[in-house]
Amino acid sequence: MKDAVRSSFVYPILDRDVCLKRGVDILSPPLLWRSLGLRYFQLRAKGISPEEYLELAQTLKNSFPELLLLANDFARTALANRDVFAGLHLGQEDFAALSPELSAALRDIQNDPRGNFITGISTHDFNQFSSAATGRTASKGSGYSWTYAALGPIAPTASKPGGTDPVLTPEKREEIFQYYAKLEADTSKARDIPVMVLIGGLDEVAAYPYITKEFKNQYGFSPVPAMIAASLSEASLRKILDAAGK
Repeated sequence: MKDAVRSSFVYPILDRDVCLKRGVDILSPPLLWRSLGLRYFQLRAKGISPEEYLELAQTLKNSFPELLLLANDFARTALANRDVFAGLHLGQEDFAALSPELSAALRDIQNDPRGNFITGISTHDFNQFSSAATGRTASKGSGYSWTYAALGPIAPTASKPGGTDPVLTPEKREEIFQYYAKLEADTSKARDIPVMVLIGGLDEVAAYPYITKEFKNQYGFSPVPAMIAASLSEASLRKILDAAGK
């Protein structure tokens, strides 16, 4: 599953509220993503019940069975419906709020040698990112094995206007990039570390510096940009595809 995340030129996020505001049929974006060869997407739908979320996810899964569908939060729903969900993304607050039962279930799935369930976590500073990269968290202890660690916000974002996490400064980004580059260069650890995903206000312009060959040549890895609004635009996605040389 790490290869599926790593090999993608973008991580598309299907945000129900953004689709509603823009008058976009929620079944339309996955059609575009499938046509461009993307393999997975995340469903984000705030303010609805677990039952409504599952119903929407089932509709998407039935419509696009070849795409891997990741849940955004709704941990209990995602873990109980593995036929629908191929993965789960958690924010720091939602991860910290997991019950002992769900924490244990998540850890069991992450450490399943079959590795057929994607798990990711948002991180907003060096300590959070390094903890995710090494399987530790301040609130839950050790033993976690994330498929990817999402770092951000990289740029100002309108999707979380009330968010308290500041945009990462160039100095803080550089510190984390250098740290991750050392992990990637250590062949004894590289297989086990999560893929780096970039989050927060990214479009084809904001993501460009991180997806070029120059970035990979400098740091030895290519982060995967996650996008909400920009992932609805074929023109934006094609610019990302070209820049990434995919």
